Amino acid sequence: MPEWKPEILRRLAPLKLSPTREAEIAEEIAQHLEDRYQELLVTGQSEDAAFRTAIDELQGEDFLARKLRPVERNLYREPVALGKGSSNFFAGILQDVRYALRMLRKSPGFTGIAVLTLALGIGANTAIFSLINAIILRSLPVKDPQHLVLFQWESDKWPPHFSMTGWKSGFSFSYEAFKEFSAQKNVMSSVFAFVPLGFNDQNTTAGINGEPTLADGAMVTGQYFSGLGVTPLLGRGITDADENPGAPRAVVISYVYWTRRFARDPSIIGKSVTLNGIRFTIAGVTPQNFYGISVGTEPDLWVPFDDKPNMRPWSMPPGGTDSVFTERDWLCLNIMGRLKDGVTREQAQGALDAVFHQFVTADWHAPKESDIPHFILAPGSQGLPVVQDYTAQPIYMLMVAVGLLLMIACANVATLLLARANSRKKEISVRLAIGASRSRLIRQLLTESVLMSALGGLLGLVFANRGTQALIALISRANNGTMILDAGTDSRVLFFTFLVAMLVGILFGLAPALRASKADLLSAMKDNVSVSDPRNKHRLGESLIVVQVAASVVLMIGAGLFVRTLANFESYNFGFDQRNLLTFGLNPTRAGYHDARLVNLYTQLLDRVQALPGVRAATLIENAPFSGWSNKNSSFLAAASNARTPQLLPRSPWSTRLSRKNIFHGKTPSATVLA
Repeated sequence: MPEWKPEILRRLAPLKLSPTREAEIAEEIAQHLEDRYQELLVTGQSEDAAFRTAIDELQGEDFLARKLRPVERNLYREPVALGKGSSNFFAGILQDVRYALRMLRKSPGFTGIAVLTLALGIGANTAIFSLINAIILRSLPVKDPQHLVLFQWESDKWPPHFSMTGWKSGFSFSYEAFKEFSAQKNVMSSVFAFVPLGFNDQNTTAGINGEPTLADGAMVTGQYFSGLGVTPLLGRGITDADENPGAPRAVVISYVYWTRRFARDPSIIGKSVTLNGIRFTIAGVTPQNFYGISVGTEPDLWVPFDDKPNMRPWSMPPGGTDSVFTERDWLCLNIMGRLKDGVTREQAQGALDAVFHQFVTADWHAPKESDIPHFILAPGSQGLPVVQDYTAQPIYMLMVAVGLLLMIACANVATLLLARANSRKKEISVRLAIGASRSRLIRQLLTESVLMSALGGLLGLVFANRGTQALIALISRANNGTMILDAGTDSRVLFFTFLVAMLVGILFGLAPALRASKADLLSAMKDNVSVSDPRNKHRLGESLIVVQVAASVVLMIGAGLFVRTLANFESYNFGFDQRNLLTFGLNPTRAGYHDARLVNLYTQLLDRVQALPGVRAATLIENAPFSGWSNKNSSFLAAASNARTPQLLPRSPWSTRLSRKNIFHGKTPSATVLA
């Protein structure tokens, strides 16, 4: 790098400046000459030629003395330019970046505070966007997910005798309806159905090498994997042949389950595993990124739907047989499909709606046509919207909150930049004096702002990764620890972070840059003179403070209401005493306990728990409080006095004593089981 300062100092000598003043001017002019030197090198000139051209722009030994003397005397003069600037835009950008890095290094304290402030704001926004991306925006990891469709129906009135698993807008269909849809080959290339093997802690018992473990499973029809376009990592998927009567029982396991239970054994295909006491042969292993058809859940295994009598999916009622799946009004399956090439979703919906309308009206004679459920063929690229339905609104609310946090961070850094601009008034005035245009100066100052924001974005990605994992843990805990979510950083998250960092850099840097570049050249050369009109500067600073205070108040009120809501939940009267309660679940039926043997097990278990030291009461209950599940049964009293009506006690007689819940009228039931 050429030494510019000796040449500059020799030309400044006639001004007889103080050493400090002379050094400041020499530093700025040297930077200008270095920038001009680099521009000339980019245009193809040699180092010697570029050096001579840059020096020649000083136009003689007395050029600086003549041009700067009026400034030192507080005389107004027109700004002069040091030669013709370069037309190479990218070379100018690189020079701005180098100069910005040098200025940031000169103020490590300011840089550190600004970058950390921005990192917290950008990181919080990136963390929430990562959840939005993983839960709401990301498509299923399958082939051409945009061609998948989700079967759905909607009705203002429930069909009165239909069993269902949904509310007004339903995703459940009967097995007979599935067969009707599967026959529509003119619009669908494949139609497949699926149903979980267990809900509400009713997991599948998997026996591996004689060791029983619990596993989450799903029962699927033959075109499940081929319809989704999933190619197994090892072996094959479930096919139509697996549903043929007498076909060997096949099971496909997930990559995670293969890793956790089989240590990624490459020879796993063909080995046996016992599911609920029934032997299956492992036919395939799914790819690592495949988690099924619902975000947040990941089955450990998939079995053919033909094994429903033995595996008992969650939709099969207690004591039910395989015949319930032939009932046209037993809504128990979720259905998806893949559109045929050249067929639009609207065309397919028209064809399938006619099939569904005919199917429903054959069993349900509605008084009005408007009461009949109508068919909806929804986009299926994101699978079954289970998690999305109850997490979308809270996540969007969090996004608004962290957006306010980022606004506060921007206003804070903008205030710091205004204060810093006042300390750089001499630097700015010198650059203007030697010919720098206002637009060039604004670009330089914005480069510094954007560079700080970019550094904040990089650090924010680190914060976002930790924050996202913490949020997933909270959501999973609220979902009984069953939430499985991959919210890793992908191209969409990186682009979001980059876009936010760039916009934030311009947002908080533009106003200070415009204000700083309006310096009064002559007065700014004096000591203790503001870089701009103090009234304008104060108005801008006060406006930024108002923004910070207003956004902070909104956040504080929101946080206070949230904390108050949590406190209300802690003190809410749910109708029973929640103190010192312990709950646990078990599923003896998976271990072969049924009928009298099951009743005997529960009786002995309850007696032993009640006999434990420190236990005041114990009870059995089908659905634990706040589990989100409930069952109800209807009983009818016969007219004859000697008729005996079956009764089902949902709780044991000890449940009232255990919950310390008072009986309004009458007495606590005894331990007698009514039959």
